[in-house]
Amino acid sequence: MRAALLAVVAACGSTTQAPPPPISNVAAKSPVDVAVDAAPMGGAEINAKMTQFTDEICKCTDRACTDRVTEEITQWEQEKDDSAGEVKLTVGDIKQMLVINERLTKCVTAVMMYGPGSGSAP
Repeated sequence: MRAALLAVVAACGSTTQAPPPPISNVAAKSPVDVAVDAAPMGGAEINAKMTQFTDEICKCTDRACTDRVTEEITQWEQEKDDSAGEVKLTVGDIKQMLVINERLTKCVTAVMMYGPGSGSAP
């Protein structure tokens, strides 16, 4: 029997095989989102985008339009929040944001309160 065992070992070779690589239970990482690699937005960029939205919403004459632009603003803010790190704002940035927000609010209020054809300018 010992001779048979030695014959099997000799036939298979005397070297040992490396163990198979371990199976990972961790999923492969997904590709990095391009927005994550982008530099965080500063106050000037945020104010420029909000001015663009405000100009658009101030052209609205009905609620459907203001709702659409408001949804665009919400979506943009969510994307910005997801991709941006901490935003550093200056006092000037904040003051400009307040002016932009006041104008935006007046335009939305005008459409909601007076509706189309009221003749009042925001």
